[in-house]
Amino acid sequence: RQIIDWLIVALMYWGLIFIFRNKTKYSKILTIVVISSVPILISNIVNIFYTLFTGKMIINPGLSGLVASGKVFSYSLNLLYMILSRVDIFILWGLIFLIIGIAISCKMKVWKSISIVLIVYILSIIVVITTSSISMMFLGGIFPR
Repeated sequence: RQIIDWLIVALMYWGLIFIFRNKTKYSKILTIVVISSVPILISNIVNIFYTLFTGKMIINPGLSGLVASGKVFSYSLNLLYMILSRVDIFILWGLIFLIIGIAISCKMKVWKSISIVLIVYILSIIVVITTSSISMMFLGGIFPR
């Protein structure tokens, strides 16, 4: 599944780079996308060790703990919770890798690279919120709120 995600995300970046009137090879963008995933891998390893040593799982990822209510099944209905769960230091680290990688490999201005990365990042948040909302519409009757 991760490889398919990388291929799709790289295609999105490649398309936006073309729209911003720059050219590069798809393989370069795919490489940048894969390398920018290293911080997420590190985050997952940290989370695994945290869980192993403390016996507790991280239920509220990123900044979502700021608005957590304690009702786990209601989180997918909370728009602010879902947005804040996508904001953490490891995700930001990966986004910085993407910005720098795209700017250098495409020889484009940094502001264009920032724009491209933010567009894809915001689209990914919208997809997560949409799929979560659709899931809750179907599962809403199964789980109490």
